[in-house]
Amino acid sequence: MSKFQSKIVLSGRNDLSEVIPLPIPFVVQIDPANVCNFKCKFCPSGNEQLRKKNGQLREIMNFDLFKRIIDNLTEFDAQIKCIKLWKDGEPLLNHHIGEMIKYIKLKEVSEKVELTTNGYLLNQNLSDKLIESGLDRIIISIEGITKEKYSEVSGVDIDFDGFLKNIRYLFEHRNKCIVHVKIVDTGLTQEDKDTFFKLFNGICDEYFIEKVVPCWPGFENDCIHEGEVNVWGRELVKKEVCPLPFYFMSINANGNVGVCCNDWEQKILLGNVKEKTLKEIWNGDELRKFQILQLLKKRRSHDVCKQCMYPDYVSVDYLDDVSEKVFEESFKKKVNKK
Repeated sequence: MSKFQSKIVLSGRNDLSEVIPLPIPFVVQIDPANVCNFKCKFCPSGNEQLRKKNGQLREIMNFDLFKRIIDNLTEFDAQIKCIKLWKDGEPLLNHHIGEMIKYIKLKEVSEKVELTTNGYLLNQNLSDKLIESGLDRIIISIEGITKEKYSEVSGVDIDFDGFLKNIRYLFEHRNKCIVHVKIVDTGLTQEDKDTFFKLFNGICDEYFIEKVVPCWPGFENDCIHEGEVNVWGRELVKKEVCPLPFYFMSINANGNVGVCCNDWEQKILLGNVKEKTLKEIWNGDELRKFQILQLLKKRRSHDVCKQCMYPDYVSVDYLDDVSEKVFEESFKKKVNKK
């Protein structure tokens, strides 16, 4: 029996107000590929026209660059809580994905390794490699409950029965890897939801239905609307302080390091791992300035952040009530020393 559970694990989660500024990031996101084989209408990654307009190159992360990133993480004094393999593209398009996970495990830089995929490229051989690599959790994003719905949402015709068969194989041979399946509610009827539960119950550890929410800055689509609930189906809480830059580091396929998983245009950058170490970037002035901007509740004065609704619709951490106190106790002294 599969468990109805969102991909966000709240139990044991640190209260950020009590631990920031952090000596190391809790979460490091690495994008193995900013290319996607789907063209989902609710996501900017599959919009080739928009990507070209913004001058974005299609890139697969070089394995040597990936090893440099992981080697950088060994310079921190403790393990990262989680490395997430995914950002703007489909990570399984990187043919080194199994080796990447193995290298993380070899270097022991993270407590957990998590991968998010649309699952289209999964087959028995690739599933075996992912399981053997030591992957702790795989999140599979489902785009429809029929072949026809997949074509409508993702622009791709798939062998739906074969797709289900591959997920079942992964689940049955998963070892200690948690298999999480989720679908985005792009106009799902109750019958659709019931079918989703019926199809995936028993072939995954967890499954969940996420709400479509307006989170990406500079991207709009007819299927995305503001509402009164967040992506997890809970009451929407507006925030002036974005919690992400206090515990999160995002590394793009080209080595650019940013503060946000939501910055698909790569406009908020702190440097490149080819030129600076991740420890230097994490302890650098640019990140600290951005964190202070958040604590002073000036998020909406930032050209990118004022368009972003991730803090409201996705983030589960809340710093608004303690931002002034955190600034006075932990950040103001560092500003005055400069």
